[in-house]
Amino acid sequence: IAVEIPQVLAATGSTQGGAAAITKSVVMVTVTASSQGVKLPTAATGKRVTVCAASAVGVKVYPFSGDRIQGASTNSAIALVLNKSSIFHAKDATNWRVVKGA
Repeated sequence: IAVEIPQVLAATGSTQGGAAAITKSVVMVTVTASSQGVKLPTAATGKRVTVCAASAVGVKVYPFSGDRIQGASTNSAIALVLNKSSIFHAKDATNWRVVKGA
């Protein structure tokens, strides 16, 4: 059984263009301001990314450029509250669905 080591990522920027890029399927995000964000990789059918907001404030999660999360506008972020996790599952090549966790 292969176990992936989570990516530890400091959120950056306050826009999709400045958000820190997620490169692994499991990521622990640290943030210093709730305006900061991270960006999902390009959506591909069946791709799954778990994002954990392991900090004192929430984080913005942006889709990759041209993608959408949970029916929101293209390129729009969703908020992940502090000390929570969500699983992002790519429905197809441009749309992410979210399973919000505890």
